[in-house]
Amino acid sequence: MVQDYCGGRYDEDAPGIRAVICSEVIRWLAMQPGVLSERTGDVEVTYGAAASAQALSPASRAALKRYRPKLGSISLTRWGP
Repeated sequence: MVQDYCGGRYDEDAPGIRAVICSEVIRWLAMQPGVLSERTGDVEVTYGAAASAQALSPASRAALKRYRPKLGSISLTRWGP
């Protein structure tokens, strides 16, 4: 997921990348299949038919923002008559 989000243009040994990967692994290991949401205060758990689609958390996306390719523009030139 990190490689897809960043476009493969990052150093896998960068401390920021490792921290995001480790936090995502911990987050996914802590989830129970079928649990959509969980709240600690007054213990509330919401179950669904299936677990939500796998995706990076908003915090991970924010941390990886600097590793994503930047948008830019290129100039085009017409060749020939």
